[in-house]
Amino acid sequence: MGWAGKAPSAQWLKQWFETEGAYNRDASGIALIDSNGKGIIAKAPMKGKTFWEAYQEDIVPKLGDAVFGIAHVRKATHGRPENNANNHPIVLGKNAIIAHNGIVRPPKWLPATGECDSEQLGLYFKDKGPEALKEFIGFAAFLYYSKGILTAYRWMAPLYISKFANTVFFTQYRIPQASDNFHAGDLMTVDRDLNIKTVGIYRMGSNYFYDRTVPLYPYQMKYDDAVWADAQELRYDGQYGPGS
Repeated sequence: MGWAGKAPSAQWLKQWFETEGAYNRDASGIALIDSNGKGIIAKAPMKGKTFWEAYQEDIVPKLGDAVFGIAHVRKATHGRPENNANNHPIVLGKNAIIAHNGIVRPPKWLPATGECDSEQLGLYFKDKGPEALKEFIGFAAFLYYSKGILTAYRWMAPLYISKFANTVFFTQYRIPQASDNFHAGDLMTVDRDLNIKTVGIYRMGSNYFYDRTVPLYPYQMKYDDAVWADAQELRYDGQYGPGS
């Protein structure tokens, strides 16, 4: 989940972490960036409710100045949550962060701080731009922030865009205001002035990761943990909705 523009209310974020974190329980995190490109990243191997209780005093005072935000709750498929480098949002050196849902295989594993495929995706994207997506196999929905631009991408994974008066909002699950104009392979950018641009369509390789005989990673995956779940839709209301 992420946004450009006015941040959601603290109450709405609390609800989001509690609801989404009820299923994705392995880790939680959030990045908040102000108009000068400065901000905070808080993340920990905790379920959403516990994370919010632990970090809300750090997060809430920053919401008023945050013109970009990315929040994530994680169900780990690989990469130990105890190693916080594997949890999202993932820092990609200077001036770039990524949060990703899905499973991907890079063309080659690059040196990294963690063991997570999401970091590999971010490193390739930072180095090569959108064309790097064509080199990956798998499925993905991600939000990537760098230098005053929030980039959103989806391939065979859900991601919805919603535009409010003061906020452009991205969510994994449909909300009443969500648009259907974010298609598979779309890569979009939005700046702090809420200018939305469709950069192009970039398709990843075929999704043969369902074949357990094909090794995707250089270490054992937890295949028995289902990566798909029944979508549980948040109950948004006017009081606590995005941009309120």
